[in-house]
Amino acid sequence: MRVFLFSFLLFPGVVYSQWNYKSRYTEGYYGEFGGPSRGVSFNYSRVLYEQRKGFVSSSIGIAYMFGSASVLGEPNPFAYQNSALGIPVTLTYNYSLGNLDQRLRSRMTRKCIVRPPKYSLDWFVEGGAGATPFFFNKASFENNRVTPFALLGLRSQLKISRPYKNNDLVIFARGGFSPFYEKKRVNFSALGSVYGSLGFGI
Repeated sequence: MRVFLFSFLLFPGVVYSQWNYKSRYTEGYYGEFGGPSRGVSFNYSRVLYEQRKGFVSSSIGIAYMFGSASVLGEPNPFAYQNSALGIPVTLTYNYSLGNLDQRLRSRMTRKCIVRPPKYSLDWFVEGGAGATPFFFNKASFENNRVTPFALLGLRSQLKISRPYKNNDLVIFARGGFSPFYEKKRVNFSALGSVYGSLGFGI
């Protein structure tokens, strides 16, 4: 009975440590083009909750939304006319599709015990939602507003093991679709509904 109780109490810690060893990623930074920013943005992200099959994360950033010229064909350097600054805030869930190189390695070796690899590549399906407050420049004909959006895409994550540190180096890329709700309708504009990101975990 004592062994059973000890195992029961220890089991959650063992499960968490296994997942934590796999990820060892709690926060990071990434640059993004399109999507919630509808331009370019730089963001800070943090893992809020981890599971064996995925994790919940949030992010906040500063964005520059490209503006269009007031008159068709008029020069608009850096897309400044009718541009805006934004603060994209996002909450996402990432569901793991597994570790591709580890699967290949396990199929090609007959060893019962394999050391954890120094490099590993994980894939995730990413879904989430958020909102971006936009603040337009004074010369703009647009009004300041908050734009809700949704996210659905893929995340690829390269983990480089660093046993001598408390965390691993994680480089990740994201991409997908991000429709947004604005002016009483759902929009699928080319720049606003497609996003791509590149970042690193610390």
